[in-house]
Amino acid sequence: MMVISKVSVAVGLVLSLGMDAHPVFAETSDFKQRGPEVLEGQKALPAEAPQPVFKIDPAVKAFAADNSTLPLIVELNSPEYRAILKQAREQEARAVEKVSQEIRALVREYEPKGSFATKDEELDAWSAAKGSQPKAVSERMKQLNMEREQVALDIRSRFKDKAESILAPSQKKFAAMVESMGGEVTQFIDTNHSVAITMPADALKRLAKNPMVIAVSLDNPGEPELNNQTQSLGVGSFWNDGEDGGIWDVGILDSGVEETHSALNSHTFIENYAVNGTHGTGVACMYASTNNTYKGLAYGLDKILVDNAGSASTSMAGADWMVRTASDDPEVINYSWGNGSASTTTWGSMARFVDGIVHSKNLIWAKSAGNQGYGAGTTMTQPGENYNGMTVANMDDKNTVTRSDDVITGSSSRGPAYDGRKKPDIAAPGNQTYTCTTGNSYANLGGTSSAAPKVGAVSLLLRDSGHYYPISMKATMINTADSWDDANTQTTADDSQVTGKEWNRTYGWGYLDARHAEFHKDDYFIDTIAKTGNSGDYKLYVGQNYVGDKSTIVWERDVDYNNASTPTSYKNLSDINMRLYDEDSESLEDTDFSSKDNVHQVAATSSGRKVIKVYAWNSSQSERVALATEENFERAVAPSFNLVKSYTYAGLPGYYTVKVNITNLGSIKAHDITASISLPAGVSLISSSASTSVSDLDAGAGTSASWLVFKSPLGNLNNISYTATSYSYGEVFASTN
Repeated sequence: MMVISKVSVAVGLVLSLGMDAHPVFAETSDFKQRGPEVLEGQKALPAEAPQPVFKIDPAVKAFAADNSTLPLIVELNSPEYRAILKQAREQEARAVEKVSQEIRALVREYEPKGSFATKDEELDAWSAAKGSQPKAVSERMKQLNMEREQVALDIRSRFKDKAESILAPSQKKFAAMVESMGGEVTQFIDTNHSVAITMPADALKRLAKNPMVIAVSLDNPGEPELNNQTQSLGVGSFWNDGEDGGIWDVGILDSGVEETHSALNSHTFIENYAVNGTHGTGVACMYASTNNTYKGLAYGLDKILVDNAGSASTSMAGADWMVRTASDDPEVINYSWGNGSASTTTWGSMARFVDGIVHSKNLIWAKSAGNQGYGAGTTMTQPGENYNGMTVANMDDKNTVTRSDDVITGSSSRGPAYDGRKKPDIAAPGNQTYTCTTGNSYANLGGTSSAAPKVGAVSLLLRDSGHYYPISMKATMINTADSWDDANTQTTADDSQVTGKEWNRTYGWGYLDARHAEFHKDDYFIDTIAKTGNSGDYKLYVGQNYVGDKSTIVWERDVDYNNASTPTSYKNLSDINMRLYDEDSESLEDTDFSSKDNVHQVAATSSGRKVIKVYAWNSSQSERVALATEENFERAVAPSFNLVKSYTYAGLPGYYTVKVNITNLGSIKAHDITASISLPAGVSLISSSASTSVSDLDAGAGTSASWLVFKSPLGNLNNISYTATSYSYGEVFASTN
């Protein structure tokens, strides 16, 4: 007999695309070729090959040696599903872009103008501008957000029906195969096309040989991760602009929520799990409490979706219900839960699920890092090793408003991920958060469980202000976080806040600062970087930086949502790189070249105008990226040249001075410029060289080059052509007339 849980949905089928290795680039003197990615004085390192995903996870084999029955998550395979998902994702992006731009225009109109060297100067400017945004503008932004959400929901609904018609036949076929081996299906998870089953251990090899099966992993059990923060985070700056969670919804994937609690009962609940859990109630209130004293960070949000967290398959099915079956879908899913250690897991089945749901459904997944403290390797819990979600460490705010005495909580799990990736992403206050508990009461709730909701809630506030893509919210929160250093020790006595960029295994990219994020809520770009070697495979940006100012790019690993199952269709992480140049000198101030991470950051080492270059180093597809910057950055127009030619008689028969005036039409300075001449028949060069170096050109500035030539009676000076070529920012820019 086959037993299927309450979320019984069609099994999605996806195409496994393989794991392409990064090539190792040889050293070359050619300016245009991108390689090797090293700084002066460094040795070139071989590129890192992506970690494999095993068909049978080694943990399954180890478990099978001591157990006769296996709880498994099986990932399946189909070609049509991926195309449908991509089509839906791109249609949604096009549909919401116009509305998103109108929201951002309203935000820009009332934000402080100018450039600011310190956070204190930003705070002063924000205070001076506070209250300048009329209530009517806030109402218009809310209306636009509602329009944007409805468009997205309509598109998702249409594609959901199409996907399920493809997936349903294989569900029946796979279930019959499992039963024939003495097993049973307990969960179909359409989100990432996995199936949870129990089966005899002696049938494992037979299961793995089935062509429908891509990967088999353990269905790990799960457990909750427990152990004046509104003021220390500075969320009041969002609230003062009318950004309080607005029309958005949160998914609490946890132990259940007491929906009748007086701090929560004004919200609409959509529940698939009705137990009044203490842990889930506390987490929900950190988002949505309307109690004036213990107010949630996004207290104005609309709906709270609730389902059960548990084993990996149970939690995956709960998230799948939220985004596919519930009457509304969440913009953030909070998962303050852990499914076993990530200390030997490169990229587990549930982490792939998280990446698929974020990539396909445009939501933030806020995951607690775990409470296993310090260790020689990673101590994070699964699925904290994801690429696309946000894994959150736990700061102790010392119960003070000031941030200067804050430090990591000793029990907070450390990174990096098992394969060395930079996880956790960020730290947030979580130690002893006073929040709701069951029985319409309040109590302290601690641990990384309480840190993750702070990040998830701030993502809703950013969405209120015009953000749509998870990558822009993630980039903004990381870029505006306070950088911290743990001195590579277990003790916190030598930990300190630092200037500039810093990722480390304790604090991630830094300590969440909601007030700083609010100030820079519109200082981001969403762009597409074309695949390597194609037009558009880099983008340039320009703006003012002061010493220590950071810029951050985020993109996603391309993973197909596979319903409530683990994704089996995914691509290698595209290798997108980042450079920071001083515009005036073209000196390279900072780089981030890691091929395994999808968050990169650079920081200025001097004050002045800087050029940021974001580019594809090794990618086989275009990538949508988000870049978060300081205020007043803009997309740069690359150098190009207006060439005006002229000639004058040189005083001797047939001799002429020919000249070209060169003007930089770009919006950034052009460096290392060469002017060249190409002569037609009947005209010969008297000067020593056809090419000559000319001065660097600021945006809009001009210079000239001239040559002495001899023209025979058949020659035509008007047929002379000129080329100006600039070697700047690692690229070649040339114009000819």
